[in-house]
Amino acid sequence: MIKQTNSVQAKHAPLLGLFLNGYENMRQKMDAPCRRPLLEIAPLVFGKWYYAALAQETILSPANLFALDLQRDSDAKIEYAYIMNTKAAEEQSDLEFTSEYHFSLMTYSTQKHPLVADLQALIGYCTPDRATDENGMLLEEEKKEILAQLSLRAEFYLEYLTRLAWLHGLLTPMPSIHTQRVQPASECDAFFAQPTADILFQLGESACTLASERFIEAMDLEDGIAPPDFFYHLLESNQEVDRIFIDFYKRVDVDIEEIWRTPPEKLNAEERSIVSSFLFTGIMLDKWFLTPMSVFFRFIRPIAFTPMQFYPLVNTLASLILMEHNVGAELFTPPTYYSLTALGKELFADPDIIDVDKQQMPQTMPYEQLQAAVLQEAEAQEQELLFLTEVVPDVLSLKISQSGDADLWKIIEVGQDMDVNVLCRDLCGAFALEDMADYLLSVPDRNGFPLEYSANGSKRSLNKANGKMLQELPLSVGTTLLLYPTHSRAAYLRLEILEKGKGNPYLMYPRVTEQSPKMIELEKMDELF
Repeated sequence: MIKQTNSVQAKHAPLLGLFLNGYENMRQKMDAPCRRPLLEIAPLVFGKWYYAALAQETILSPANLFALDLQRDSDAKIEYAYIMNTKAAEEQSDLEFTSEYHFSLMTYSTQKHPLVADLQALIGYCTPDRATDENGMLLEEEKKEILAQLSLRAEFYLEYLTRLAWLHGLLTPMPSIHTQRVQPASECDAFFAQPTADILFQLGESACTLASERFIEAMDLEDGIAPPDFFYHLLESNQEVDRIFIDFYKRVDVDIEEIWRTPPEKLNAEERSIVSSFLFTGIMLDKWFLTPMSVFFRFIRPIAFTPMQFYPLVNTLASLILMEHNVGAELFTPPTYYSLTALGKELFADPDIIDVDKQQMPQTMPYEQLQAAVLQEAEAQEQELLFLTEVVPDVLSLKISQSGDADLWKIIEVGQDMDVNVLCRDLCGAFALEDMADYLLSVPDRNGFPLEYSANGSKRSLNKANGKMLQELPLSVGTTLLLYPTHSRAAYLRLEILEKGKGNPYLMYPRVTEQSPKMIELEKMDELF
């Protein structure tokens, strides 16, 4: 069930509906165990969608379209934004539960700000005291209670507020035996008695310190590489996000512009490792600076010029959930550019350096006309998805296990049109086996006689796997294939065919559907970000 609160303006509903149609329709098609977690992270996904262009390479994001309409006749110093919260009926099973989506139109200004109210709610909740874990975070049951009181009911938002409260000295440990407890600091009353503008400015400074601390800890940086003022300066003007990367890497004596200009095949080992660090740096920047400053504080208004594609996004999130990986790797992706909001300008802008806002919307075009154009574009994208999902793929379900350790296994689903060579190389990588071009795949034929395949580059005089599809192999349920990554037959993978049949056109293959606890533990993604 989808509900809209009274604060949703009727004319904005079609645009908000684009998110619902895109995300919810895909969420419903995912495996049952993913559906509830996907609903729980939806408020943050909505926050990212809100700042993404709805038409490629334009500034037509929901944030810009709504601002054009809402700020035309209002106080220019208010930032209006929709937030979305979700609710799942607790007592129902993962397979069938009612989902609700609530939209609320919020105002963010130096007079009234939801984050300040939420911080007060958190402090109030910790009065007189509350139990915490060893990291000073509230326990699971209590998280649920306080989340219901916040404007944005997302776990990361609560984590962020809690870290901010600790850092700003609003929370303090309470002496207790055999347990960790927290209580409000004595300075809380004086802090919240200040004008909202002063509170926001001080919290903005603390937010920059928090970003700095997270960078230093996660990336093991030396002093001076990512100090609080590095982040504070990013609030003084509109920013190209690439420029932030350039300036950050300069601090460690790396010219990433030069690396960007170099063809990938000409990069040396050190340069390749720097390129591989971009992803992690981007996650960190987005999670601890760009998302808080936009979705939480509304000091900045980002724009990602590439529209959100729900088909790959929801599939990837579902895959991370199934493998018990951190969804942050997919959620926290940096935008292309951001401009300061009216609120951000009032509090932080440096008039000497702030440049022209590249997201300036055309005041001459009415909101309704722009919305109509965007909805037309969305309809075209919907047709593409329908076309994409018309074909029901033939899939194989395989249990992959490692020789010598029965506790290391994955169950995967692959399209029967998958290239055999690609599958073999991917499996070697997935099990951290040496990815050699000289692997050998042994497939029993109808009589049990082994047919052997190797890659095109192999010197062995065997059948070549490149260009051969799985459906061309003699595979039936119960067949076991053996994959030897190298000449040595000491380590190998067993590929047991569990099922053959029709797949789900809304799912992306190949995909992992299940894996052993030991494999989950081995693959635990670095939670540092």
